[in-house]
Amino acid sequence: MNKKDSIRECPEDKNLVITPDTTIEELLNVYPELEPILIEFAPQLQNLKDPTLRRSIHKITKLQRVAEMGRDSIGTIINRLRQETGQRDFPGESESIPGGGPDWVNTRTVAKTLDARPLLESGQHPVNIVMEELSRLGPDQLFELITPFLPSPLIDMAKSNGFLAWTKEEMPGVFKTYFGQ
Repeated sequence: MNKKDSIRECPEDKNLVITPDTTIEELLNVYPELEPILIEFAPQLQNLKDPTLRRSIHKITKLQRVAEMGRDSIGTIINRLRQETGQRDFPGESESIPGGGPDWVNTRTVAKTLDARPLLESGQHPVNIVMEELSRLGPDQLFELITPFLPSPLIDMAKSNGFLAWTKEEMPGVFKTYFGQ
């Protein structure tokens, strides 16, 4: 078994949830084997093999910036890094239910939809917008969030505030998360 296989089998040993705000330093401290993949996304990072540059630049450079430096979207980068580390799904967030979701999703109507992909690509985060919209939800309503990757920290935040959340991957790179009360 190689190192990459062991990571895929034991992602629970790693506490880092990969998001656009994850710094290169945070990522490589937990998953140093991902450096070639980062360089693949942004060849300019090849110059950061120098230990001094690595300590300073990696400490502040976020994955969102890696997307801006390269040719790939932040969703593509996050999904690939999560796939490489075994972070495909997070417990309780994306249960697979045949027929399109749990009853609470199927029996309510979508009151509002936010396609957060353009926001995320521009380096903005939808968390405040989502939490504001959730505060306005009626008991029979859903809020639909469209993202290029599973929005794990946002789902956790909503759940900790008493909301329900269910995610389905509509197609590669298109995740629809439904929130309700």
